[in-house]
Amino acid sequence: MSDKATLNRNRIIDIANQLFYFRGFNQTSFTDIAEQSAIPRGNFYYYFKSKDEILEAVIEKRLSDIRRQLTGWDAQFESPYERIICFIEMTRDEAEQLIKYGCPMGSLNMELGKTQPELKKLAKQMFDLYKAWLAKQFAQLRIAEDPEDFATQLLIRAQGMAVLAHTYGDRAIVTQETARILHWLEEFK
Repeated sequence: MSDKATLNRNRIIDIANQLFYFRGFNQTSFTDIAEQSAIPRGNFYYYFKSKDEILEAVIEKRLSDIRRQLTGWDAQFESPYERIICFIEMTRDEAEQLIKYGCPMGSLNMELGKTQPELKKLAKQMFDLYKAWLAKQFAQLRIAEDPEDFATQLLIRAQGMAVLAHTYGDRAIVTQETARILHWLEEFK
């Protein structure tokens, strides 16, 4: 693929990623993506044969971004406790987006799970990455109980917080629940 073609493909993926988050996958059309990316709709077929293929590319981009984020946290912090705090703070730092649009991973999985189970299997991989990474952090903290269970509990709390903050449009939900999660985490310091 030429440099221009790569740039166009990446532009389509970036625009689709935003639209799928802000509007939803099923509410976003090829035309929407074409208009926002300023790439003629007819040219899309050179890059993607279907909207499902665009979603697959968006999920791959998100997975790559998550891997890069987790690798960065691993490199930046020695302590698994500090790394887990990064995850919690990420949720707090994204509060405005969560309030307005919900969690990008959670909302996509919920939407796809209703009518497109095969695509949901792809989207679920984002949660799988975080869950495995969190379980590794809890295992390094040498918690006697099941580290994977602790990872699941933390994901449940973060997703519940995101859903309620979005539902009520209330930043206080994020602030209060983040403080509770941090307090819970202090037990393992």
